Amino acid sequence: SGRAALSSRLEIYPRGMAAARALRLALGALAGARTLTPAEIRERVAGRYPAAAALPERPDLDALLGQAGSELRWDPGAADGQGAFRSPLRRFVTVSSATSYTRATSSASRVAEAESAAWGETEAFDQRLRRALENRAFVALTVSPRRLADAERALASAFAVDPRSADELLIRHMKAAAREAGADWRIVLRADRGPRGSADWATLMRLVGHRALPRVSAELAAAPRPVLLTNLGLLARYDQMTFLDGLRDAAGRTDGPPGVWLLVPCDAQESRPLIDGKPVPVFTAAQWTRIPTAWLAARNAGSS
Repeated sequence: SGRAALSSRLEIYPRGMAAARALRLALGALAGARTLTPAEIRERVAGRYPAAAALPERPDLDALLGQAGSELRWDPGAADGQGAFRSPLRRFVTVSSATSYTRATSSASRVAEAESAAWGETEAFDQRLRRALENRAFVALTVSPRRLADAERALASAFAVDPRSADELLIRHMKAAAREAGADWRIVLRADRGPRGSADWATLMRLVGHRALPRVSAELAAAPRPVLLTNLGLLARYDQMTFLDGLRDAAGRTDGPPGVWLLVPCDAQESRPLIDGKPVPVFTAAQWTRIPTAWLAARNAGSS
């Protein structure tokens, strides 16, 4: 398409995209720096979305940052008195003047760098999920299997999402559909234990795909706020991963759910989210991310 462009993160976006939208989508690119000049902000946003409209000069830039939800505020004394944007929430470890001009090899310098990097990663993750809420988006969130329960609690506490178990939803609607069809639930369980490819398995798949999952879709579409879907194993077991394709495409539409987040237990070595070895249908890096360890630790510390 002559009207579309590709960002540095392989996101498709319209050429000439409004500066305000480009800034809001690129907030993560501003995280991690102690101070940023207006030129550096414009450079970072343009690096992410080179075909978008250019950001304005100050003071219009200040207003756009505030509207985008950035914590950056203008500090006229920063950058040796030249002025720069600084985050009031940033905390740095101070090192002595005797070592601050040497290469960062001291313990204090390493601690400062680690804390700065962790803070930047945490802020970028927060901003990304706030944008996902605003845009009623579909996003897959991966986390270590042993931190799964912690992640569910932290996400539900930090953001206005409703945790829902996909397995519970599916089984509940399977039972309802079986009752309406006059089928004994014990027969359904026997089919579930039976061999794939058998007649009983084919009947079970019709119950799942044609009767139960459309009801799950309708329930999610009627949700009052974005849903955080957990326990997705049955979708993989029943080869129904295309159900997630439908959720991805429907998220944010007037006839779809007001945002869908998937919580996927996944080892850090995996390059893309998987459920029992089956890939989650995400097209670009914008549709999935790993929950930072620092963010999860901070949320758990705050709730303890």
